[in-house]
Amino acid sequence: MGKRILLATMCAAVTLATSCRENHDATVGADAGVTDAGGASDAGGVDAGAMDGGDGAIIDAGPACDAGTTMFTVPITDPALLDRIVPLGSVSGNEIKPHTFLQWSDGGSRAIYAPIAAALTSIAYYNEGGLNQYLLEFQVNCAVRFRLDHVSDPIAAIRAVGPQDAGLTTAGASPTAPFYVDAGDLIATTTVWSFDHGVYNTAKVNVFGNNARYEWSGGTNYLNSDCPYDYYEAATKAAFYVKFGMFGMAAGGCGSCRSASQDVAGSLAGAWFLAPDGGTFGDRIAVTADCDKSVLIAGLGDQTIGAADAGDPATVTTEACYADSTRFAYLKVLSPSSIGIVFDAGVCPAGFPDAGYTIWYR
Repeated sequence: MGKRILLATMCAAVTLATSCRENHDATVGADAGVTDAGGASDAGGVDAGAMDGGDGAIIDAGPACDAGTTMFTVPITDPALLDRIVPLGSVSGNEIKPHTFLQWSDGGSRAIYAPIAAALTSIAYYNEGGLNQYLLEFQVNCAVRFRLDHVSDPIAAIRAVGPQDAGLTTAGASPTAPFYVDAGDLIATTTVWSFDHGVYNTAKVNVFGNNARYEWSGGTNYLNSDCPYDYYEAATKAAFYVKFGMFGMAAGGCGSCRSASQDVAGSLAGAWFLAPDGGTFGDRIAVTADCDKSVLIAGLGDQTIGAADAGDPATVTTEACYADSTRFAYLKVLSPSSIGIVFDAGVCPAGFPDAGYTIWYR
């Protein structure tokens, strides 16, 4: 199932002081070209280009993986310059996201640094909303990887080993030559007002209502999503944590990093899919509560219902109707793995109908 990549010795996984490119002849400065495109890295003898993952390929660490405790030593960016960090499990589009969003509003750029020594494994260069931007993925050791998305200006050395023309999708490609960063190296500056930051650790397995649905290539971003800021020592972690807030909220509106899984067994809450089985492709909806307990139901007819004064879906084990000023969504638990939904204009009806509803599955 995907590529088996044994990276047990990659980047001296349990020794943070050891650089991912120690004994590697390449010296890559903030704007330097790639000076060593060949030779063996000391990533356990694995070519960085083989460590795919940005396009969703499973990085199967195998039983030999023992990464020990991974700790980041340099902030990914200066938290003092952020308006907020939207935590894990937030809703964007029709999806509960497995990464965080770092946001600001002053129109300026933000520097992004390597939090730890790592190997660049995937680059996507694409146009979205009229803006050319990058998605970058880095492997830290056999268990841990991190990714950055909606980045406008990676350093020249990274651009040199990636696609030269912007595409229309975020499908990633391996770098054309091995590329490494040390903790504190500048990765990019970005002028987009928000960028995504996710960390994925094979030692961390999130619990969903149906984990089998996520056991495919791209699903590992959900299964193995972890809080990036828990990888810092206490003071730096706290500086990031005080910035947690949902979209449109002030910093401090959320007290925790939350989880990529918002599924609660036997309740309405979480991710639901129109197909009864398979991966996370196709129609899906998100039913969840924000940190302020306002309820979001996203993905019904490409629309989102926001209900400020409603019961938390995580506590509803029977049925509930949620409405905004023009529409309603009536939800009912049908089984541990399915719910029925009626979505229409107007106000909530007196009860859930006997027919005419759509079934959604874990």
